Amino acid sequence: AAPAASAAVNAARQSVLSRCSPERYNEDEVKKALLTELQRIKDDTSALRQSDLHTASQAMRSWRESSEDVGSPVNVGRLKVASERARAAFNLVPEAVDKLRAAALVVYAEYHLVALTSPAAIESDVDG
Repeated sequence: AAPAASAAVNAARQSVLSRCSPERYNEDEVKKALLTELQRIKDDTSALRQSDLHTASQAMRSWRESSEDVGSPVNVGRLKVASERARAAFNLVPEAVDKLRAAALVVYAEYHLVALTSPAAIESDVDG
């Protein structure tokens, strides 16, 4: 994702510089144009940055629904997906509330993974 972001920033810089003439260079104007262009890029990539958080939420929801069905086997794969995607989302989402949601998903998924895959849980399931 970093090379794509770098390419987008360079494209924005070139776009802004192409609109500024060297004879009438105004630093404030260039800064304002750059910030506007970067905000546009941020808005355009917002859905992409939210993708991992959405995937993590969906995996947790799916796991919860399947775990409520007493007759179905426990699918820890969904918990692993939720944990991995939430970790990735934590580093991508810019809003603090989304970072908190991602962190909560990681903690919740990891808690259940440990509980379901620890030797004590497996022994009690076999004994029970």
